[in-house]
Amino acid sequence: MGWKAFAIFATGEPGYFGSFPQHDPEVAESIRLRLGLAGYERSGEQTLDVALYPDGEVMALVLHSVVNLWGYSVYSRGKLLRSAAGASDNGLIANLGEPLPEELRALRECPIDKVDEQGDGEELVFDVARRMFGKRIDEFPELPLRMNAYRRKDAAPMALIKKLFGRGG
Repeated sequence: MGWKAFAIFATGEPGYFGSFPQHDPEVAESIRLRLGLAGYERSGEQTLDVALYPDGEVMALVLHSVVNLWGYSVYSRGKLLRSAAGASDNGLIANLGEPLPEELRALRECPIDKVDEQGDGEELVFDVARRMFGKRIDEFPELPLRMNAYRRKDAAPMALIKKLFGRGG
């Protein structure tokens, strides 16, 4: 199965989202405003499996199987812990910070600078997602987690992706 995903997760409790907590739209809205994302408007509510097209930890994930795009950034208390990303056409785009414990299994099998050649970026993203869900997101039969859905009013999605992965202002 090919994955296409772009999501940001924020929690102070490891594995929190794997417990499928009750969605609170007001809390989600306050987080959006604290992140400075004023250029978005709420467009409804949906489940995580549909949505996949910070005071504690914040994680951004991206996957797109057509171009073998993969990436993740993890922040703790506002500081970047780790950012890694790549694509088949561009090779390794980001490799900042020390590898996370969740990355080590995949990196033992394939060094980060060879991930794009081997097509292992998806494996890395799934392994790193354990940090927020307690297990890989592809191990859940479904992802019924409810959340606010937003769409950008005035800019292309690539601007946000570049900003999240340290390439934009």
